[in-house]
Amino acid sequence: MSEQLTVLGTGGTISTLPGADGAIPRMTADELASSLGVDRIRSKDVFTRSSREIGPAEAWILASAIEDEIRGGATGVIVTHGTDTIEETAYALALLVDARIPIVLTGAMRSPHMPGADGSANLRAAACTASCAEVADYGPVVVLHDEIHLASLVTKTHGVSVAAFTSPAAGPVGRIVENEPLLLLGPPRRKALLSRRGG
Repeated sequence: MSEQLTVLGTGGTISTLPGADGAIPRMTADELASSLGVDRIRSKDVFTRSSREIGPAEAWILASAIEDEIRGGATGVIVTHGTDTIEETAYALALLVDARIPIVLTGAMRSPHMPGADGSANLRAAACTASCAEVADYGPVVVLHDEIHLASLVTKTHGVSVAAFTSPAAGPVGRIVENEPLLLLGPPRRKALLSRRGG
């Protein structure tokens, strides 16, 4: 089966552009996806907002969007997300989505117009990870700063550093090395999914 990646946009620093009121999320998922230079890639904006505004209701919406992409033939899904709540969304998705394909969340600590912006590198690392079929066994993962973190372990430990995310209990389960994911630890035991009835 040929590779078909999807980029789902939700806003966050990775999509910000400067404006009169400061940097706000304005870049579309299509703009972010096109920067990857991948032939078979779809894109969709699920919503566009600061991650501080993303909670359980948005996680349900995002889970449904991911499942739509899986049914549509996606072989990997990349979710661009603000970093303030990316770990909470990743964990929610681990409880809501049957991850039969790689699901990768990524974002940025620095806006695209700032010196040392990290969004482009994080997005490319996420695409490499989403292209690795073995990652599906890990459930949704968070990829930033060339590190692959489990949804159940990752946490934001710094407010401004591009190396803001760690997994204190075990460390990252993998790293991106020369544009390839190197998985360091085996996949975790799968958790039971939450019931979607009435959701």
